[in-house]
Amino acid sequence: MLRSDRRIQLAVFGVALLVRFVPAALLGGLRTWGTYDDGVYFAAADAMIHGRIPYGQFVLLHPPGILLALAPFAWLGSVTSDGLGLVIARVAFMLIGSVNAVLAAQVARRWGRRAALVAGLAYALSATAVYAERTAMLEGLGNLCLLSALVLLSRRKPNMLLVGLVLGLGVSVKIWGVVPLVVLAVWVRWRRGRRDSLLLAGGAVLSGAAVCLPFFLLSPQSMFRYVVVDQLGRPRSLMTIVDRVGFMAGFGRDRFTGALGLGIAVLLLALVVAAVAVGCLAWEVEAARLYVVLSAVMGLLLLATPSLFLQYGAVLAAPAAVMIGAAATRLDLVPFGRAPSPRRLSAVALAVLVLAVPSLVRPNGSHLPTAIPAVAAGLPGCVTADDPTVLILADVLTRDLERGCRVWVDVSGLAYDRAGVRPADGQAPSPRADNAGWQQQVMGYLSSGDATMVVRRATGLSAASLERVAGWKPLTPPGRVVLLDPR
Repeated sequence: MLRSDRRIQLAVFGVALLVRFVPAALLGGLRTWGTYDDGVYFAAADAMIHGRIPYGQFVLLHPPGILLALAPFAWLGSVTSDGLGLVIARVAFMLIGSVNAVLAAQVARRWGRRAALVAGLAYALSATAVYAERTAMLEGLGNLCLLSALVLLSRRKPNMLLVGLVLGLGVSVKIWGVVPLVVLAVWVRWRRGRRDSLLLAGGAVLSGAAVCLPFFLLSPQSMFRYVVVDQLGRPRSLMTIVDRVGFMAGFGRDRFTGALGLGIAVLLLALVVAAVAVGCLAWEVEAARLYVVLSAVMGLLLLATPSLFLQYGAVLAAPAAVMIGAAATRLDLVPFGRAPSPRRLSAVALAVLVLAVPSLVRPNGSHLPTAIPAVAAGLPGCVTADDPTVLILADVLTRDLERGCRVWVDVSGLAYDRAGVRPADGQAPSPRADNAGWQQQVMGYLSSGDATMVVRRATGLSAASLERVAGWKPLTPPGRVVLLDPR
């Protein structure tokens, strides 16, 4: 029995690592830019280890847990090269995602080997989980904390204080971790009593305070504003429910028209129907009802959140994978020890295809021209950019920090700050391109260095700002990324 469990865990781990590493390596490689958020977190960790105070001296819209997780990789990059540090961090987060798949299998093991294998593969092949865990994102760490807590909770005599400690670490990574924490605390209160619920909540407070309180004491007002006020005050994106379901399924911002668009819409409808059916089947397994509730709550959160990005859907992957594993015990799927029929094999293969294809064919980003690091290495001053990832890949981030240069680790993040460049109370929010305060600040930063790189449309430069950028002298040959002299 133990040997069979290990085989399942190794198979799940191997599949998860394979679908995270191989597409990333083949569809662009690991030294790419374009995701943006992973570069922000890495640059923030690098800024922290170089003595800059998070929230006080640079913008960070999330709790500080990601800084502590990435600090060793940022340090490694500072003593070798920034690009190498980011590459190793990306591989480490792929491994974290693979561990998450094993944890999902371990949670579902209580219902048998079939449930464990199905749950593990469901997480391993989740398009949103693969997208989030192919690089250094918040969701991989958050799922690691949630799934670890669920493993601890599934024991015969769970240590509720320890469960709470792990859940509190999840809140310290992404503020959304409060939602599963509340759900589990209420569930434990109902099933196990007030004492265990208080122990769980107390553990969460202890670990959350241990991580967040030192940073809060250094910059209390700005940290609360960035992490809580600005996050809750984000403008609502113009997305339909169909768009949001597409994000939750891993299709992202792709726009399909004609027959293909109709086919995708039908597929999304089928996925919704299948999700409801799976939830109903899992509900028949009494011990699995917690995961049905968690899946429903996280799904509603994704439908209600003001802004939605592809990696956000990964928060649903953890409870949904366990729910799918439980539902598998209620179906006459492929039993162990019995030869599967071609029809059943076809159904399983189709399900795997639906889960995996969106993540397996998505490009991993763009390469930085080789001329940029070579030219940047000879510059005596500072280099700026509207995406910190290009500073990392050009191996100038640590150098800029050591030289005391201005480094905006999250250029777009400042646009969400209520006390920064957003319109005053009572005024209608304006797009970044129409926000004079934003244009003044971002152009002031980009032009403050001896060289700069402007690579993101999402930065929201106005027509006038773009015209000004076009007049800056190129220091490298024309291409997708050009090193410019703004002086």
